[in-house]
Amino acid sequence: MKAILIPFLSLLIPLTPQSAFAQSEPELKLESVVIVSRHGVRAPTKATQLMQDVTPDAWPTWPVKLGWLTPRGGELIAYLGHYQRQRLVADGLLTKKGCPQPGQVAIIADVDERTRKTGEAFAAGLAPDCAITVHTQADTSSPDPLFNPLKTGVCQLDNANVTDAILSRAGGSIADFAGHRQTAFRELERVLNFPQSTCALTVRNRTKAVH
Repeated sequence: MKAILIPFLSLLIPLTPQSAFAQSEPELKLESVVIVSRHGVRAPTKATQLMQDVTPDAWPTWPVKLGWLTPRGGELIAYLGHYQRQRLVADGLLTKKGCPQPGQVAIIADVDERTRKTGEAFAAGLAPDCAITVHTQADTSSPDPLFNPLKTGVCQLDNANVTDAILSRAGGSIADFAGHRQTAFRELERVLNFPQSTCALTVRNRTKAVH
């Protein structure tokens, strides 16, 4: 059975026993479970000058390289794997103890460190001490078409249709969309201490110069 995947991680469990869902719908039987997930908590992917300019405060120091999965991120994903094991056991798709049989579980991850490590952490939580391989494209230096169809040219979007769809969801105007969320922006300014930032000082100086 094929899984339909979107970035960044997918778990496929192709099994065919009876399930709790099937008990409520006798004519249906759960044959597989596909879990599509983003990666766990990571460090920022970049450190820009703008990040320094929007706050006078120091950003947290991360224990890993930029863009990598953090230890806490891996821990939380392992908890998620453990939780999903409980659900799958309750549905009769996996046994409570022991390792899944070969071919029962497939984990597919994108090429980034954070996605590969997310897959490993999920496997560790789902089936501790079991040899579950996280499948990744062999060339980790190039985008995987499975997870990056636009970047790799596998498919394209119609720019006009995309723009229309965005504006439709935004109520017709990006400016109006932002205007309705000023409360959230004010809270963000408070958290960043933005009024005391280099960026805010620059804006104030420009305003004074104009007047």
